[in-house]
Amino acid sequence: MKISAFTIIKNATKYDYPIVESIKSLEPYVDEYVVNLGDSEDNTDELINSNFASNPKFKIFKSIWEGKDKGMAFFRNQTNKALEQCTGDWVFYLQGDECVHHDEMAKIRDAFVDADKNGKQSILFDFLHFEKNYTKTKKTYSEGFDAYEREIRAFKNNGNIFSHGDAMGFAYKDLNADLKSVPERLYASNLHIYHYGYVKSRRTMLAKKQYLKDYYFSDPTFTEDQKVIENGKIRSEGDKYKFSRNLNDFTGTHPSSMSERIKNFVEE
Repeated sequence: MKISAFTIIKNATKYDYPIVESIKSLEPYVDEYVVNLGDSEDNTDELINSNFASNPKFKIFKSIWEGKDKGMAFFRNQTNKALEQCTGDWVFYLQGDECVHHDEMAKIRDAFVDADKNGKQSILFDFLHFEKNYTKTKKTYSEGFDAYEREIRAFKNNGNIFSHGDAMGFAYKDLNADLKSVPERLYASNLHIYHYGYVKSRRTMLAKKQYLKDYYFSDPTFTEDQKVIENGKIRSEGDKYKFSRNLNDFTGTHPSSMSERIKNFVEE
């Protein structure tokens, strides 16, 4: 079984995405890694190429990402461009602020084999959303807050699956349905994705949220209610981001690829 990983990234330094750590967390365990490198305004190109271009399993390509007139469509469009370059039997999608844990990789490989053997087409992962620092996680929907709990991050590369919405999830072409809504094709792994998108300085966090909010607000496919809900997630005090007050304590370990970033982190 050949497994491809794929990701998209733009302005990794400007918005402090741990993209190198993300890729390194998964790279040793896949056969191919596709990176869609957007038209960045910082040194993201150099960052990716200096770390990965010499590795023969990497397929790095440049793409011009859509403007705000397309709204959040650029996320799904660019994700699908990366997916189209994957040649594996199964694919694993990691966003630029997500990692997998080294202690779970053997189980993740087993999940691919088990899912394939039992005719499943997608693999569901549990999420840990870190916020403010590396010892706190966001409370989830079931706790009455706004962090999603599970998402599809791996699926069979059969040409029937595509990224939709804002690229958080995937859908079946033949059923026109989200992968999570078709349980007979779904493999629930109980394994984890570590999401670090909210561990930044307050200023950088606010800049990232405002940047994304502009795209959400211009997306022609979003209703006004959806735009209001998204806008409600922008919490600021002056020019700083206001982190959530209701957080859970995290006492576990982090993916090994994150060790240097965690060691050098200064909470602001």
